[in-house]
Amino acid sequence: MASFNRATAGVLVGGLMTFGLPVIATTAATLAAGVALAPAASAADNIAFRASAQSAANQITHRVTIPASVRETDSLLLFVSSNKALASVTATPAGWTRVSSRLSSTDTETILYRKVATATDAGRSQAVDFTATTKASLMLLAYDGTDDANPIGTFASAAETTNRATHTTPGANVATAGSYVVSYWADKSSATTGWTLPAGQTQRSISLGTGPGRITSVASDLNAPAPTGASPARTATASAASGKATMWTVVLTPDPDSEPNVAPVASFTATCPQATCTVDASGSTDTPPGTVTSYAWDFGDGTTGTGVTATHTYANAGSKTISLVVTDNQGLASPSTTRTVSVTTPPPATGPGHTRLVPDKPRTNTPRISTGEIWDMEVVGTGNAARVFIAGSFSSAANTINPTTTVNQPYLLSYNLNTGLIDTQFRPTFGGGGVFAVEATPDGTKLFVAGDFNTVGGVARQKVASLNLTTGAPISTFAFTQSTNNQATALAATNSTLYVGGRFSRINGALRSGLAAVNTASGAVDMSFDNQLSGGIGVNGQLGVPQLKLTHDESKLLVVHTGRQIDGQDRYGMGIIDTATKALLPWRSQLWDNNLASVGGVTRIYAADQRHRGRVSPHRGIVDRLGRTAAVDRAALRQHLFLGHH
Repeated sequence: MASFNRATAGVLVGGLMTFGLPVIATTAATLAAGVALAPAASAADNIAFRASAQSAANQITHRVTIPASVRETDSLLLFVSSNKALASVTATPAGWTRVSSRLSSTDTETILYRKVATATDAGRSQAVDFTATTKASLMLLAYDGTDDANPIGTFASAAETTNRATHTTPGANVATAGSYVVSYWADKSSATTGWTLPAGQTQRSISLGTGPGRITSVASDLNAPAPTGASPARTATASAASGKATMWTVVLTPDPDSEPNVAPVASFTATCPQATCTVDASGSTDTPPGTVTSYAWDFGDGTTGTGVTATHTYANAGSKTISLVVTDNQGLASPSTTRTVSVTTPPPATGPGHTRLVPDKPRTNTPRISTGEIWDMEVVGTGNAARVFIAGSFSSAANTINPTTTVNQPYLLSYNLNTGLIDTQFRPTFGGGGVFAVEATPDGTKLFVAGDFNTVGGVARQKVASLNLTTGAPISTFAFTQSTNNQATALAATNSTLYVGGRFSRINGALRSGLAAVNTASGAVDMSFDNQLSGGIGVNGQLGVPQLKLTHDESKLLVVHTGRQIDGQDRYGMGIIDTATKALLPWRSQLWDNNLASVGGVTRIYAADQRHRGRVSPHRGIVDRLGRTAAVDRAALRQHLFLGHH
C-alpha cells in the first residue's frame, strides 16, 4: 500500500502566502504545493528563457552575478540550497520575495526567491548572507515574457526520503496557456559530480560544489510552453545516491497584457570586392519590445558564421548564395533571407614588378610634416584615386603646393598620392593616446589603426579601430570596446583576419599576450589563434611586437618581437606562423641566442615588406621606412617628411 504523508497547500496572493486546510499527497517524498488563481487565457506574451547564473562556495556571504542580458520586467528565480545545520539565511535579500522553502532531512534546505527585474539589475552582484560559514549553491534563472505582477502561478516542492540517485519533482497544475514549467533538483553529497536530466528537458543551469558535504544543483525546462492541465513529475539522476535532496516544480505564467511575440525579419547587405565577402545584418529588425540577439550565416559552400557582421573568403569564383536567419531575445527565429553574390578571384600574387629604378628627382608635391615622427604608412587605391595614409606622432601637416595651408590633424592623416594634397575630409580624432600602425585589407575596403588610444571620434575604441576610409569615423560594427590593457603597435591584414601585435596581455576582453588575431568585420578575437609571446628581451625585459608581415600569398605571418618564446617554444626575436593551421612553424633564427646577455636588451627590430597589393603603379614604387612597396618617391619622403629614427 502506498504511504500517505500530509502536505500543506498555499495560495499566493500579492506575494504573500496564506494557509488553509491540510491536503493529502500520495508520494514517497514529503510535498508542499502552492497554488495561485490563474487569469483566463488571452493573447499573452510568449515566455522565453533569458539567461542564468550560478555559484557554489563555502563562505558566510554567497554571491551570484545577475546576467548582463537581463532586461527590465524579466522574471528572476533565485534558488538557494545550503547546509542548514551549519547556518541559516539571515534575511530575505533586498528587493526579493521569499516564495517558500523545503528542508530535506535535518540539514539540506532550498529556499526559492522571486523578483521582477528592474532597469538596474543587469550585471549586478546579488548577495545572500548566512549566519555563519556554510556550503551553498546559488542558482539564478531569468525568463522574459512572464506576468510582471506575479510571474509564479503555481509551485510545488518535495524532500527526498530515500537514499537514491534518482530524485523526482512533484507534479503541478498548469492553468494558463503559454506557461513555462521550470524544474529544479539539489542534493547534498560528497560523491555527486553531475546530473542526468529527464528526456525532453533543456538544461538551463548546473552548479557543482567541491569538497565533502557539497551542494550540487541543476535546473531545466521544456524549452517550450507546457500543455495546460496536470504537469507530470520529472525524475533527474545524480551521479551518486543521496538521501538529502530537494526537488521543485515552478510554473511561470505569461504576461496577459502583452501581445504575442512576432518573429524578427532578417535583412543584410553583402560586399564582395573579390573572393572575400563582408556581410552586414545590422538592418535586421524585430517588433518592439523584442530585439534581435543572434545571427546565423550560411555562406553556401558548407561554411557558416555568426555575429551581426562577418567575413568569408571563398575558395573559387562564381555565383554564391548567402543566407541569414536571426533570432530574437525570446528565442523566436526569422525565416531565412538569401542573397546571391558574384565572387571573383584576385590575380596571382606577384612581386612589385618594377620596370626601372626609382627616379633620382624627388617629388615636390608631398605634404610636409614639421614636427614629430612617421611610424607607419599605407597606400590604398590606384590611379587618380590612390591615397596615402600616414600614422605617427605629428600634430599637423602642410601642403607644399597651392593651397599651401596647414592642416591640424594629429596622429593620422591622408593625402592624394598624385596631387599631394591633404585630404581635409578624412579627420579622425583620437583620445587617450596616438596611432602607431595603419593597415588596409588587400581588397582596399577596410582600414585599421593601432596605438594607445582609448577613443576614436569620441567613441570607445580600445587600442585598435576600423575606420571609414572617407571620413575617418570609427566603424560601429567593429566593436573593439572590451579591455585592451596596453598599446597595440603592429598590424597585418588579410581580407578576413587582422593580426595585432603589441604590449598587451588582454585584447578586446580576451587573454592574449602580445599577439592576437581578430575578425576584420566584427573585431571578435579568434580564440583558436593561440600563439602568445613570453619572456621579454627588450630593454628592462620589455615584451612587444614592432612588426607583423604577411607573405605575398598570405600563407605565413612573420612576427618580429622582443620576446624569447612564441607559444611556449624558443623563438628569440622572430617567428613564423602558418596562417591556415594557426600553428608556429619550425623555422628559427639564432641571431640573439649568444649575444643577448652582452647587449642588455633589444631596442628595436625592423622588418621589410615587399608585398605587392596591386593598388599602386609599379613603376612609381619606392620603399618607406619598413621597405614596403609604395607609390611615393623615397627621396621625396626624405625631403618633405621627417622620418622617425626608431
